Amino acid sequence: MQDRVDVLVVGGGPAGLSAALNLLRAEKSVVLVDAGTPRNAVAEHVHGFPTRDGASPADLRAAGLADLAPYARFTHQQARVDEIGRRGAGFLAQLSDGSRIESRRVLLATGIVDVLLPIPGLAEHWGKSIFDCPYCHGHELAGTPWAVLNTKVLGLRGAIAYAAWSRDLVVFTHGTEGIAPDVTRELERAKVRIETRTIVRFHGEGALTGIEVEGGEIIPRRAMVYAPQARPSDLVLMMGLALGPDGFLRVDPSTRETSMKGVLAAGDLAGSGLKALTSAADGMHAAQVLAHALTMEEVFGESPKA
Repeated sequence: MQDRVDVLVVGGGPAGLSAALNLLRAEKSVVLVDAGTPRNAVAEHVHGFPTRDGASPADLRAAGLADLAPYARFTHQQARVDEIGRRGAGFLAQLSDGSRIESRRVLLATGIVDVLLPIPGLAEHWGKSIFDCPYCHGHELAGTPWAVLNTKVLGLRGAIAYAAWSRDLVVFTHGTEGIAPDVTRELERAKVRIETRTIVRFHGEGALTGIEVEGGEIIPRRAMVYAPQARPSDLVLMMGLALGPDGFLRVDPSTRETSMKGVLAAGDLAGSGLKALTSAADGMHAAQVLAHALTMEEVFGESPKA
């Protein structure tokens, strides 16, 4: 076991990298542990991130780690965190490689796990032709026929916003009916077609070409916006941290602290917007709160608020 560090950061995506950088610049020691299985690994590019627009997720992470490498108080460990528990006034983490890390505080930046509908072809196109963020992936497919998969009646009006990228829109409700007449009229006025038949399969080798619905019809589409259900990481569930009604980790909006004192969270896990840039900003926020609390503890010996 190494000497106790100030902060154990779990997760090496934009939130974790940003948090680590800001903690190091506040003169805190940091161990960043990352299992190397990011949520956006299936995506070919990351867009909308200044200075890194179009970079692959792997390149973005590599650039972030390169920024951290010169700091003497930084350590990067490639492993999975299997368990985190209390140890005195701090925490003890057990890693998949058998090592252990003792830290004063923990910052979780593990992201979320997407739970895709079990429709043939969906997983193969996920993160490429089928995505949840048109700002990240839509530009390259602008002007082609688009689909929107929304199994909830509420929020269907939002599909009209995708007209920024395509004026050929079909909303698939995957068997869900009961759309309010005023919503139907508004979608029809925007020339958005509503398809309530159940989706049977997504077609296309490499890129989406069509969506097959019940009855055998294949509706030609080149892109689809879909926000899948999501769940927290296994580590969060194992720690028994409280979740909010939306299924995301419950985090205090100002301190970024979870239901376990001394454990903070940032990024997708904390519902920061599910974007690389907003996750990075959330990581910076959490790091600054943490650095301040730890410094107050060092100077005055007070119990920190985070």
